[in-house]
Amino acid sequence: AQRTIPDWMHRPFKIFLCDDAKNMSRLLRSALFLGLALSVHTGMFLVPDNDDEHVHAKWSSLRAEWTAHGLNCLYFICTALWLLLTVAIKLPIVMYDVQEEMRIYHPRFAIPRILLGAYASSRLLRDGHVTWRIVLLLCCFTAFTFRHYWLNA
Repeated sequence: AQRTIPDWMHRPFKIFLCDDAKNMSRLLRSALFLGLALSVHTGMFLVPDNDDEHVHAKWSSLRAEWTAHGLNCLYFICTALWLLLTVAIKLPIVMYDVQEEMRIYHPRFAIPRILLGAYASSRLLRDGHVTWRIVLLLCCFTAFTFRHYWLNA
């Protein structure tokens, strides 16, 4: 990654994640364990509310709700950090590949930078890991913002 990413962009990785691949996998693993803990906690402590005619769910205690919110925040932070670092590493590489492909197939045709970035972003979204993490972040955000806690189970 250091070959294709400018030094100013790679410097945070040298400070925080000096061993990129190993620490990125640790960050992803910790997000997966937090997601598992959150779903187990939700399955154990989220009970149906019998007083409501629409049968919404509620937490069994206030401590269970605060624990779920804490786990959700940690999960959201780990997943978002992994996603941001992955995009920061992969997007310049994909953009460089797209520029090289265009230079090979269409040497006289120059693509505007905004279209190049949009095409590179669409190629990055084809990666299953990135797209799946975005979907998980949206589900996690929706579950706790709109109180649809069943999305975590």
